Amino acid sequence: MAAAFRVRIGNFTKNYVQGLLLQSYSLKTKHRVCFHNTSFLNVAGQELKMPSLSPTMSEGTIVKWLKKEGDPIQPGDVLCDIQTDKAVVSFEIEEEGILAKILVKEDTKDIKVGTVIALMVAEGEDWKSVEGSASASSSAPPPSESAPTSGSGIAGQELKMPSLSPTMSEGTIVKWLKNEGDPIAPGDVLCDIQTDKAVVSFETEEEGVLAKILVREDVKDVKVGTTIALMVGVDEDWKNVEIPSSVGAPSSAPPSAPSAPSKAPSGTPEKIRNMKYEAALCLYIRYVLAEDG
Repeated sequence: MAAAFRVRIGNFTKNYVQGLLLQSYSLKTKHRVCFHNTSFLNVAGQELKMPSLSPTMSEGTIVKWLKKEGDPIQPGDVLCDIQTDKAVVSFEIEEEGILAKILVKEDTKDIKVGTVIALMVAEGEDWKSVEGSASASSSAPPPSESAPTSGSGIAGQELKMPSLSPTMSEGTIVKWLKNEGDPIAPGDVLCDIQTDKAVVSFETEEEGVLAKILVREDVKDVKVGTTIALMVGVDEDWKNVEIPSSVGAPSSAPPSAPSAPSKAPSGTPEKIRNMKYEAALCLYIRYVLAEDG
C-alpha cells in the first residue's frame, strides 16, 4: 500500500514537473518569437542633439559627417563639422557607443539648437534596429528672434544657455565667473555650468561687456537656448541695457521640493514563476534520488 502510494506521488510529481518544464520552454520560445517580430522591442537610441557651439548660436548647418552609421564612437571623437554663426566648428562627442542613425543629412540649412541630429546605441546592441522617440523632431526650443524692447535703452546681445554635451537639454549655472560690468574677451570663461554629465566651463567667443545676468546661480533645469545674460559693445553704456520683453526679469533659484521616494515592488511575475519552477525541480530530483535508492 505504501509502495503504491509512493508510486502515485512520484508519477504526480513527475507529470507536474514535466508540465512546468514544457510551459517554461513554451514561454521562452514565445518570447524569442515576439522579440524578432515586434517593433516595440527595438533598441531605444540615445538622442544626439544639435549643440550650441557659441553663445549667440541658435541654429547651424552640418557641413560634413565624420562618422558613418555603424561606426564605433569614443569620447573625444569628432562626430561632424558644424557651420555656426561664427565659423565651422568640430563637434566632439563625450559618449561611448555606436552611431546608429543619422537623422540630419549634410548641408541641411538652419537646424535649430536642440534638434535631434542622430541616434546612438551602446556597444553590443543591435544598431540596425534602433528606434527614436516620437518627439525627436520637436525637442528643440525655438530660437528667439530679435526680441522687441520695452524702452529706449541699449539693445543687448543675448547670451543663451549652450548645449555642452550631445545629450544635454537643460543645465544649472553653478558659478558666474564674470560680474555685470566686466569686460569680456574671446576665450574668457563666462560661467561654470552643470550639464547632465559634469561641470563644464562656458567659454565665450564674443568681445564686449557683460551688461546683465538674467539667470542667477543654482537655478535648476534651465533649458538649452534660454537667454541667460545680455552683453553690449565695449564702448556702449552697459548700465542702460534694455531687457527684451520676451525674456522677463532675472530669475532667482526656487526652493527645491523634496521628492517622495518611490517604492519598488516586492516581487514580479517572472520572479514568482522562477521560484515555482525551482521548487518543483527540487521535488523532482528528490523523487529520482528516492527511486534510485
